[in-house]
Amino acid sequence: MKIFRTLPQSSEQPVALTIGNFDGVHRGHQAMISLLKKEARTRNLPACVLTFEPHPREFLHARDAPRRLTNLTEKAALLASVGIDRLYVCAFDEHVANMPAPLFVSRVLVAQLAVRWLLVGDDFRFGERRLGDLDMLRRHAQTSGFEVEAMRTVSLNGERVSSTAVREAYAQRDGARMGALLGRPQLTPCQITPPSGDEKEHISHLRSAMARVDWKL
Repeated sequence: MKIFRTLPQSSEQPVALTIGNFDGVHRGHQAMISLLKKEARTRNLPACVLTFEPHPREFLHARDAPRRLTNLTEKAALLASVGIDRLYVCAFDEHVANMPAPLFVSRVLVAQLAVRWLLVGDDFRFGERRLGDLDMLRRHAQTSGFEVEAMRTVSLNGERVSSTAVREAYAQRDGARMGALLGRPQLTPCQITPPSGDEKEHISHLRSAMARVDWKL
């Protein structure tokens, strides 16, 4: 997997893309990535993720921002392990926070990343004051030459799978619930119990994935 620490001025080829923070790369994220990879293969496009650093909530509301489940390096390793081809890291700053949603589409998605197929959550919001939404994306997609698909919420045992749910499970010291939501053992420093055999195997798998990461400036 190639990682771009800054967005390119233009993409070398069209891409299939999903956008999000992917904190923890939990089962909901994994379902999204599975669909992304399937559609990317159908269109002969690289499967790519666009994420933001820092997390927008850390930039906009630092005091209220939740603790991360994964830092950028851990997130990259997890995304590499599930078969993402490229990870684009967009610096979230005042400029990005105040960028009008239509400009984000035309400049970032179309001009810089050459998106041909885009997958977002059904509650996705973006742009200045979070005014951009799925309907806006679909309107711009028609005139900009790319497709948009919305991913429905993933639930497990009647619970919405989310990074917030994982944090709640950790606060309750419920390792079984955390593992179910993540779809793997939890590997953050806040781990509840010493690594089991399965967890040690997963750690080894992540180290192998990191060896395949190609960091770009």
